[in-house]
Amino acid sequence: MMNQANAYPNVWQLRTGQVLRHPLRRAETLQVCSGRLWLTTNGELDAPSQDWVLQAGDRLRLPQGQEVVVEAFADARFELNEELAA
Repeated sequence: MMNQANAYPNVWQLRTGQVLRHPLRRAETLQVCSGRLWLTTNGELDAPSQDWVLQAGDRLRLPQGQEVVVEAFADARFELNEELAA
């Protein structure tokens, strides 16, 4: 897994089969730039776990307080951006 920390701090790259576990301290938006991802959230009584398959161009809002697991079905690049408070 590689985070382009210098030039693009919110852009992540995963190779096929690579997994990223990411706690959401704030609400974030995930946007797939290239490739295909599987994403799941941890479940709780008031918020059951959910699964998504996302591809280039897809965007998903992720609520704070959950943890997501992202796996690349194919080499993928995606952005994770914190949502700003209104």
